[in-house]
Amino acid sequence: MKRLRGRRSDRRSERPARLIEPIPIANHGAQDGLAAQHQQLDRFVEEIALALERGDQPRADEVMRWFCSALEAHFTVEEEIVFAAVVGLDPTKEDAFRELREEHAHFRLHLPQVGRAIETRDPRVGLEVLERFAEQLRAHERREEQLLRTRG
Repeated sequence: MKRLRGRRSDRRSERPARLIEPIPIANHGAQDGLAAQHQQLDRFVEEIALALERGDQPRADEVMRWFCSALEAHFTVEEEIVFAAVVGLDPTKEDAFRELREEHAHFRLHLPQVGRAIETRDPRVGLEVLERFAEQLRAHERREEQLLRTRG
């Protein structure tokens, strides 16, 4: 670091403030990947709802298992890779991403309740609980995508 400060031709290195501007993750395709994952999660929810409406309980149970697995994998990627990388580049977003991680904990806590509602064999109960969960998840996804699009 001392060597860089000694160069007179590079005055930018003398500034104590941000040395680089945060790069919106959307410019690197990661946001598109997350948006695609969000769409896939939404398709799982739609498929569960269709199975319930058709009275196809085995299919609803099967897709619910896929959904649970995909949602956990998605949360893990976001928390351990995406959120950490964005906060590393732009620490001003730390509080916002902490809130998103707390929401992930909320979803993890309530997902078993959704599964139990679907397993009740009463499609109305399963659909109602699934839709409430899905509405909250979609709102969460919109907040994530918006936060990834905005600069510090």
